[in-house]
Amino acid sequence: MHYFAYGNLMDIDLMQSSCPSARPVAVARLDGYELRFVKCTDTAHGGCTLIEDPAAVTWGVHYEMSEQDRAALDDSAGVKERRWALKPVVVKGLDGNDYQTVTYYIPDDRGPHKPTDSYVGPIYKGAEALNLPADYRNRLRTIIDEALATGA
Repeated sequence: MHYFAYGNLMDIDLMQSSCPSARPVAVARLDGYELRFVKCTDTAHGGCTLIEDPAAVTWGVHYEMSEQDRAALDDSAGVKERRWALKPVVVKGLDGNDYQTVTYYIPDDRGPHKPTDSYVGPIYKGAEALNLPADYRNRLRTIIDEALATGA
């Protein structure tokens, strides 16, 4: 099974703590989407989502994992409750390959969400460990700073 992580699950240690079979395949980019922080349907939860923007690029990591681990990931993301939903996407790896994969997004966002330090810490850790492009890491810091300043 495949999965593209662009938020806190870019942190390989965090990913493997709940999905031990997860193996990073490629650092990759998703064109046409911007990362944002929003509240989920139940508003008690929130996190990263993707907002369509033709000029934007979101970087992350493309993983392979067992079917059992992907099912567990779906459960922890609240897919059945529609906190997050799966979106099929094609990402472009730094290795030059295109990967057909899936990622999560918040389908019924309820406005801005102020992320916690424990949520953004793994995002920073993953972005650094994956050596994402410097301009994207700077953009990511701006997005996070804006979410911390304006989130609910």
